[in-house]
Amino acid sequence: MNSTSQIRSRRLLTILAGTGTVGMVSQDADAADLFYSGILTTNNVVGWANNVALSTDPFNLTIQGLAGGKITKSASSTFAGVVIAQVDANGYFRVATSTRKINTNSLFTAAKLNAAGKTWATAATKTKNYGKIGLLNPAGNVGPSLTNQQSYLLFEFKDSTAGNGMRYGWIDATINNNGNNANRNVNVTINSYAWGAVDQKLGAGVIPQPVPEPSTLVTSGIAALAGGAVALRRWRRERKQDAVA
Repeated sequence: MNSTSQIRSRRLLTILAGTGTVGMVSQDADAADLFYSGILTTNNVVGWANNVALSTDPFNLTIQGLAGGKITKSASSTFAGVVIAQVDANGYFRVATSTRKINTNSLFTAAKLNAAGKTWATAATKTKNYGKIGLLNPAGNVGPSLTNQQSYLLFEFKDSTAGNGMRYGWIDATINNNGNNANRNVNVTINSYAWGAVDQKLGAGVIPQPVPEPSTLVTSGIAALAGGAVALRRWRRERKQDAVA
């Protein structure tokens, strides 16, 4: 293929892309039942840093339906930590959890920390309406010692605006869990969160994408095919002209 033909071929791909035939993405899709918070940069930290209370307590997840979730700090004379929990007794909110040992005789419910891509189906072996993200006692941290650990928390809720359909989501969090109850250094930064369509088990870190309406797909597809046909005819004409020249 000579350089002129290569230019023509590239031009064809450019024209087809412009008509929407290559990599077509509809702009008319309905995103009403999806949510992505975007990157959060303010009022998104809960807990203590070197015994100093940080800005937000609690951080409320803005979710559809009656009951949301919140991330809050809590403390007693012997323990301090950050917890994700249901806001109140109304509705339904659950978080993926695991069980950890405080000592040889005691267990506690921890929010399960997940890698990117995990879904409710592959990670949520246990669920409760609360789970401790970080926990300190007088001796030190309980569970893993974490310093700027980026992980995902998985949650589910019933959406009362969609017939109590189940929705599944994730929270992107950076976690510190070290120090002890006398010198608290346990905090969670909420970077972003999202949920998908009803019954869609969204992978951790996956930004939900709207699904085009069937009518939109048909209309867009016809327009793209028509535009592509015009572009193809033009390209063939130009190739013939190149051959004659």
